[in-house]
Amino acid sequence: MKTQTSLASHVDKIRTLEGVISEHDAIKREVELLRQLVEKTINNGARNPEEEFGAGDDDASIRTIVARELERVEEEDEDKIEKQEQQLEDEDEEGRAW
Repeated sequence: MKTQTSLASHVDKIRTLEGVISEHDAIKREVELLRQLVEKTINNGARNPEEEFGAGDDDASIRTIVARELERVEEEDEDKIEKQEQQLEDEDEEGRAW
């Protein structure tokens, strides 16, 4: 009797695992289909982006690139700024001493 119970338990576990394996296989197929879809979308997008989103709306498909010069930003000399601040503090202290 103990052997039959053990075998029945093992059979139930195997059936459960078979269900999990079939779900896993279905998920793997879905992932592969999604990969193919993403690759197709990327490849189509590289060739002709209007086909993906319905061409015809000129406002959405026109892009204007404007060249512009970058604004010049002077680098700050941190040591110089620190010395200036120190001088101001020293002058303030000298002024208070009088």
